[in-house]
Amino acid sequence: MKLSQHLKYIIKTNWYKQGGAISLFYVLSAYHGFNENVGYENDILCQTGEINFAYFNKDEEKKCFLKVVSRQKKIKNI
Repeated sequence: MKLSQHLKYIIKTNWYKQGGAISLFYVLSAYHGFNENVGYENDILCQTGEINFAYFNKDEEKKCFLKVVSRQKKIKNI
């Protein structure tokens, strides 16, 4: 994918930012789980000193969430 295509994707995506003072080591498994379920192109991870933050594609995360909830509704004892 060309740089211009990446930039268009970044601009059009509905991002939200989350972060705090934490080492990347402690959140890496959560980021890995997110990437495996929602896709590696749907987050941007940043670390500046002790501050870790990420931008997540809100729309893709919501699709994944709704899919999981739909599956769980089929299981009577949840």
